[in-house]
Amino acid sequence: MLKKTLFAFLASASVLSAASLTPQPIQVNRAPRIDGKLDDACWKNAPVTTDFIIIKDRNMPKATRKTEVQIVYTNTAIVFGFKCHLPNDRFPDVKDIEKRVFYNDCVEIMINPSASDDEYLHYTVNCFNRTMTETREQGGVVGNPAWKCEFKSAVYKGDNFWSTEIEIPYAVMLITEAAPKAWRVNLMRQSYNLPERNQEVSTLTGDSHIAPSFKYIPAPKNLAPYAWGIDAVQTEDKMVSGKQFIFVKNMLENRTGSARNLA
Repeated sequence: MLKKTLFAFLASASVLSAASLTPQPIQVNRAPRIDGKLDDACWKNAPVTTDFIIIKDRNMPKATRKTEVQIVYTNTAIVFGFKCHLPNDRFPDVKDIEKRVFYNDCVEIMINPSASDDEYLHYTVNCFNRTMTETREQGGVVGNPAWKCEFKSAVYKGDNFWSTEIEIPYAVMLITEAAPKAWRVNLMRQSYNLPERNQEVSTLTGDSHIAPSFKYIPAPKNLAPYAWGIDAVQTEDKMVSGKQFIFVKNMLENRTGSARNLA
């Protein structure tokens, strides 16, 4: 009887450990207030993922600096909540802010709003709420830092931690599938000024920009309205029969590649 009980316990622990490696987003009716504090009601029910692995280490050790992450889907956006543990005496001084966003303690989101392992979007937010965006292609090898994307973030400094909420609207995510079964994601934490070394980089996968290793997460629902691409509005003035006319032109792109009804 003891052996059966022990086996059941070990099996349960194994399942829980495997499940915790993959973030589990939940759908919420009320979006959180983006202030970095993670104190909105929606976060109380969102599963917490903590298994960040130091990158490029075959032994796959867990990160020294603990990072907690939660994900929620609202009707219009995906929202990430990070809590980054960092001793107060190791927090960078504001006068030491680096020009490059990722040279201060930061989190990075690599996300592909489809199940492919080629292209993805890359967002970085550091402990001073400085941000960076880029797109990545060919599995992560080629980056385009010129790509700009409107998203919202806020950072809160607590006792021995800093936290951030990052809201990315579906409308800016270059969505190509109206009803995908899954998205792909990898999350990264870069931390500095550790007792025994200067830098520690950890992710959910043990790799960084290697798209085929990204985790699968359930996709949000009702994405059809966001699978359209709209170019910037172009205007042209013309005189016709002595009257001034303004012509407005705009291109609408169907990103899905399948026939769709605009109605």
